[in-house]
Amino acid sequence: MRYLLLLTSLILFSCSASGPPFANLEPRIGNGQVVIYRAPSTPAGRSAKVSVDGTMVGRLPQKGYLTLNLRPGKYNFDVIFDKASSFADVSPANQKRRVLAGERLYLRYSTEAVYGSGIGILLTAPGSTTVLPSYTMRGMLDAVPTVKALPEVSKYRMGEQAVDGNPH
Repeated sequence: MRYLLLLTSLILFSCSASGPPFANLEPRIGNGQVVIYRAPSTPAGRSAKVSVDGTMVGRLPQKGYLTLNLRPGKYNFDVIFDKASSFADVSPANQKRRVLAGERLYLRYSTEAVYGSGIGILLTAPGSTTVLPSYTMRGMLDAVPTVKALPEVSKYRMGEQAVDGNPH
């Protein structure tokens, strides 16, 4: 039992970001800043890939964030799980935004289960049968006002950031 508790603890700790805590720094001069963060949701164990205009800029674990300083312009932000991941069935999330000089924009990534009308999984045990409905996981990337985003993201730690700045 003690080993099971230890294993469970290790799994839970590995599900969150391990980088530095969120620092509320101003955008670089002449740039805008985009903070992409991931709220606690399912699937918890894997990092999602974050891309800007098709170029990967980092990985976003649960309760993680990435800060991007970008030149003013229009950008396409994508969050997706690897096809080889056990969470490849989560639909990609996408947001097209204009970034202005001096502006800070918060994008919150989360997932939700969308239940279908068919039978998903049939579980049977002696004396009982349980039917779990079919569902798919939908990824969502939403712009969030600073007053709502700041209290959430201030508890998070930085994800694996590949690029700080312009992906072009």
